[in-house]
Amino acid sequence: MLQAIVRLTDINDCAEMNDVRDAWVPENQAPARACSQAPLARPELKRK
Repeated sequence: MLQAIVRLTDINDCAEMNDVRDAWVPENQAPARACSQAPLARPELKRK
């Protein structure tokens, strides 16, 4: 993997997302990443 584009419904979830990523990406081999907030058009679809 060379690049990851991450869109979060709440940018405050970034730390939790980093923990999940760190669990499966080998150390010092993480791809380039862009992370942004993108609210859902239908908020009721957000997974808890």
